Amino acid sequence: MTSIADKTTFFTHTGTFWEGLYKDCEKARTSILFEQYILENDDIGQGFLELLLKKAKEGVKVTLLLDKIGSRSVYNSPLIQDIRQYGGHVEFYNNIGWLNLVLPWTWLPRNHSKLFLIDETITYIGGACIAENMADWRDIVIRLEGKLSDVADESFTPSPKITLSTKRRKGPEIEGLQYVISGPHLPSGSIFKELLKQIHSAQQEILLVTPYFLPPKRLKWALLKAKKRGVEVKITITGESDVPLVQNVSLSYLPRLMKKGIRFFAYNAGVCHAKYAIVDGRWAMLGSANLDYLSLLHNKEGNLLIKNRQIIKKLENIFKDNLKNSTKFEPEFWETLPLRTKLSGYLGRLFKKMM
Repeated sequence: MTSIADKTTFFTHTGTFWEGLYKDCEKARTSILFEQYILENDDIGQGFLELLLKKAKEGVKVTLLLDKIGSRSVYNSPLIQDIRQYGGHVEFYNNIGWLNLVLPWTWLPRNHSKLFLIDETITYIGGACIAENMADWRDIVIRLEGKLSDVADESFTPSPKITLSTKRRKGPEIEGLQYVISGPHLPSGSIFKELLKQIHSAQQEILLVTPYFLPPKRLKWALLKAKKRGVEVKITITGESDVPLVQNVSLSYLPRLMKKGIRFFAYNAGVCHAKYAIVDGRWAMLGSANLDYLSLLHNKEGNLLIKNRQIIKKLENIFKDNLKNSTKFEPEFWETLPLRTKLSGYLGRLFKKMM
């Protein structure tokens, strides 16, 4: 009997993920559920919207849930209006107005999830967005076939105040796979709590990949305690960032943690936008959540928890491949940085909870 793991595919670059998703959407017969933080109004974004419109005209049930800030460029797109006209449901999460410009804390939460379900049988979960400038980025998206879509489907609700349900934050575990979300009006920090629990129980190795490393105190303490227990901790961040200020703030956290023996690596073959964790080769997590305050404490995020050893092994191989294109941070790296980089890193921490 074929298992979900047997049909699992990983996409490690954004462009190849788009190709796979587009082909599956082209074949859709009954439904397409499409949740995304950034859908840009460029050739790639318009291509997906045109396809969704075509499928809506064919009678496919199209549900499109976008974030108002991340996908603001398509908010007034005629294609959005046409999809609605042909029966598609399109909603922009947490609308903002002029008042929000002077009250920046009201911008939160954002819908940072990236989840795609086709015909209730194919599921895509990961961290990749849909914007032309990200075509050659390193990322991680998993494609699954099978029953997991029954679980992930429940996270699709148009209201920004309800995600999955007001009481549930996790679906049932299926073949060692479980979809978990965090967000407003849910028990706080669902994804964060799952990650902390696994770090606290780690015995051998913790592998983390994140583009933005702005760890809340509980995450820093958990990593330091794990290292003190003798656990090997390796963290890969991007060497080239799309948000320079956030990159400088991320770098400012490294010296203290490195002194305690935590090893950091910079991915040098372009922007690495992937977000995943592996603990002791027995547990893994991937999805939309960065290791920062916004993802772990505020935004709506969707991650896949993995206990399936067959899938974890594939993810471990991807991590090893990542390291081949990465450079280890040496203890003296901070001293070699320009003064302006250090200053922006330290001063930027004042706004870390908004990054």
